[in-house]
Amino acid sequence: MRFSGHLKSLLRNLLLISVAISATLDASITQAIESRAAASADTKPAIWPQDSSDLKPDPAIKFGVLANGMRFVIMHNNTPTNNVSLRFRFDTGSIQESNAQQGIAHVLEHMAFRGSKHVPDGEVDKSLQRIGLQFGADTNAFTSNTQTVYKFDLPNASDENVDIGLMLMREIASELNITDEALKTERGVVLSELRLRDTAEQRAGKEELAVMMSGMRAPTRWAIGKAEILEKVDAQTVRSYYEAYYHPERATLIVVGDIDPEAITKKIETKFSDWKPATRSAADPDFGVFTPMPIQTRIFVDPSLPTSISLDWADAYDPSARTRAMEQEDVIRKIGLDALNMRFEQAALSDDAPFTNAEADYTSNLLRSARGTSVSISTTPEKWHDGLNAAQRIINDALSKGLHQDEVDRAIANFQTGLQNAVTGSNTRRTPSLADGFVFALENNEVFLNPQQKADIAQAVLKNLTAENVTATLRQTFSGTRTVVFMTSAKPIEGGEAALADSYKQALHEVSSNSDAQSIKTWPYTHFGKAGKVVKQQTLKDIDTTFVRFKNGVSLAVKHTNFTAGQIEVNVRVGNGKLGIDKNKPNASFLLNSLVSGGLDKIDSTTMQQVLAGKTYRLDASLAEDHVALRGTTTPENIDTQLQVITAYLLEPAFRNGAVEQLRNFWSFQIPQLESQPLYNLSSHVPGLIRNDDPRWTFPTLEQVKSAKIDDLKTWLLPQLKEGAIQVSIVGDISVQRAIAITAATLGALPARPTPHLKTSAPNELKFTAATASPVVLHHTGGKDQAAAAIAWPVNDRRSSLNEVADMQVLSAIMRSRLIDAMRPRTGSSYTANVGYDGSWVFTGFGSLQAISDIKPEHTQVFFDEVNTIIEDLRSKPVSADEFSRAQKPMLAGIDKSRQTNAFFAQLLVAPDVDPLLSEWIRKLPEYIKAVTPQRVQAVAQKYLIQDKEWKAVMMPQETLSVETK
Repeated sequence: MRFSGHLKSLLRNLLLISVAISATLDASITQAIESRAAASADTKPAIWPQDSSDLKPDPAIKFGVLANGMRFVIMHNNTPTNNVSLRFRFDTGSIQESNAQQGIAHVLEHMAFRGSKHVPDGEVDKSLQRIGLQFGADTNAFTSNTQTVYKFDLPNASDENVDIGLMLMREIASELNITDEALKTERGVVLSELRLRDTAEQRAGKEELAVMMSGMRAPTRWAIGKAEILEKVDAQTVRSYYEAYYHPERATLIVVGDIDPEAITKKIETKFSDWKPATRSAADPDFGVFTPMPIQTRIFVDPSLPTSISLDWADAYDPSARTRAMEQEDVIRKIGLDALNMRFEQAALSDDAPFTNAEADYTSNLLRSARGTSVSISTTPEKWHDGLNAAQRIINDALSKGLHQDEVDRAIANFQTGLQNAVTGSNTRRTPSLADGFVFALENNEVFLNPQQKADIAQAVLKNLTAENVTATLRQTFSGTRTVVFMTSAKPIEGGEAALADSYKQALHEVSSNSDAQSIKTWPYTHFGKAGKVVKQQTLKDIDTTFVRFKNGVSLAVKHTNFTAGQIEVNVRVGNGKLGIDKNKPNASFLLNSLVSGGLDKIDSTTMQQVLAGKTYRLDASLAEDHVALRGTTTPENIDTQLQVITAYLLEPAFRNGAVEQLRNFWSFQIPQLESQPLYNLSSHVPGLIRNDDPRWTFPTLEQVKSAKIDDLKTWLLPQLKEGAIQVSIVGDISVQRAIAITAATLGALPARPTPHLKTSAPNELKFTAATASPVVLHHTGGKDQAAAAIAWPVNDRRSSLNEVADMQVLSAIMRSRLIDAMRPRTGSSYTANVGYDGSWVFTGFGSLQAISDIKPEHTQVFFDEVNTIIEDLRSKPVSADEFSRAQKPMLAGIDKSRQTNAFFAQLLVAPDVDPLLSEWIRKLPEYIKAVTPQRVQAVAQKYLIQDKEWKAVMMPQETLSVETK
């Protein structure tokens, strides 16, 4: 989904499912309106999308319908092993609410976890924790404008666990209590969520959709609701919505996992057949009629927003089921948009680029009310006119002169590679993703297809696809009956919306004097010298990993897995990371991501994508305490390309000005937005604040971003890349022999590097900030009713005791659960609270335990009081066996799932002669967690949770000058 930044944030943070790149634009408005009318008529609708489509679903899926009208979908899948995912989808959301009910659907979702006929209030989460589910990660729900979905991911497929999950879903269906007493707490939680999501970015997204879909119901019904309604809502109002719309004919239960479909069918029939509401489900309201309108321009001004422009071309939503023709048209459209976006990317990375980013995307389902194309343009205040002009000129060139066949061929090659990778990995698709895919398909009226079916449909149109065909579809994609030019800005622009309209009209007639595609080159980094010689090799059978040392000093760890067929994770550790940064010199590490987009000496990044079209590789750069990580995901057929790319970036990174300026502008956009959101603002600053403002951990300021020089980045990073020790991990669908051979030909062929060794700091090089009698007071630029608070304690590093590390992790899980339970009833004003342990592997003696929560400004002291009540109790006695189990079991389940992924091992595997303790942690992590006891948790609480050592901070509204605390 590539909508404008504020629209992406709106769809994400208001809990809207991303809509698919799917459907056709060539249906007339009349047909769409007639389809909507037919769908809402009294005629019996098709039960499944395939009932009115020429497509047939994946034959591995079992579809069923109970006599009461409830649908169910069941699919056997064994990745991860012994896991089951449940999804309960209701075809109702905020769009069904009346004027007086706005926000009620979301409140009801919250109330579903507050007790029912057979489950007391407070026991839903506990019941799930006892069988290994962690709230948020494994237990969740969301409400959007058009649907409500409940999600349980069970770590064990036993009959008992599945029965508990199905029982809780059945309670949600019709047995919820919905009492005024429970609502007192939950109302405050929802209001806190509303405050948390009430950002300028969200308000801009709402405004854009309101303009784009003027006259439709959807943009007047946001799931988060209205404060004035939520503050007064009572249980009867919530129950009225529940009884009107939670009906079997609106419900679909999805069960995916390591189960027997026939046995699950019987369980569903037994548990849900007696669901028989007294009345029929209420009818849907009128969603509105999408009619043509002249061009609309709008400017949304807020001091925290970057300068951005969205160009939207919209048409009426088509509710009909997806067909083969629609799927094939989507393939052509995707090829065209990929080619266009490559042109945008190339322009954005040029020197003195008029915009820092531009992307085009298409959606067929925007709140079941519209469909169309959006181009989001990020620019700077002084270049907004040039940015709009340049982006529209690229569009004009593509539509008037047409795409080039080489651009189309590149996009086809990439698309076909993606199809083939999906087919190869089809038998190891992960269960939660499949369950979510069913929800997505139902929301978008799609037939659920397996990867091979999708590939067959696509290949039928790809084999003879020409640039002319793609250009024709692209022209349709940019034709809408409503066009909106929407701009965000920190300050009003001169001339206002009239100036924006004039600029757009002028841009519509701009074309480039030369729009020839960049000439295709060959990939220049295939040979790095004589293949490296292996001088040491050993295999640790208990973790099934082979460790290799090459003559040039490069270290390699290889682990073959079957976790995901056709997938390989590559992780290269190089240099000294934060240890290699001189804290007395400018720290430009926040510009690290420009390394990748800056390309290489012999080829820029956009040309690289062209010459490597059809190859599967990725490159991400990140900074760790003791290394810089270059990570990639590839396939057995493309492992050589992946290693060549990483090796080339170690040898000849280009650091092009365009890439650095693009990242500089990104930070200039993001920092003002972050400063308006207290919880995220505080979370970003805590790492530096608890480390005595050590610049290696401090969050960059706008002044630092603006003054940072490319030479600052080179001075720090180039020596790490060109001279640092190299440790490689290759994990996945690859043999040990092939991994060794490919590494020998690339990284192993480099000139000699230092032999990898354990890197730790001197004791006390990094010190925890002194305790604070009163909280450090920081300020944000957001709403006056928003604040956040944090508290942290110094603890030991990880190397001092792996047993203690396990104790601290269980302790933090217990504290998190208690803090959430304490804050919500006490204030009714906290939506999210978290506790986390962060012990260093590198900086001797340094670690921290941190608690943080959003809060109302007047309730900051409540947060500190509740935290101290929790730690006093934890210090005074061991936790109960039940509470301990509810923390330990989800942790073990999470570890088990993580250990069935390539990424887990790729990021941690280090030769045992370099770091034997890390190898021990990988090998015995579950055993360390299992060995924790309530008494050991009490012991680490007594050792570290000392009030005299607490560091405290609050993030308050900008006008607040002081904070009263005890």
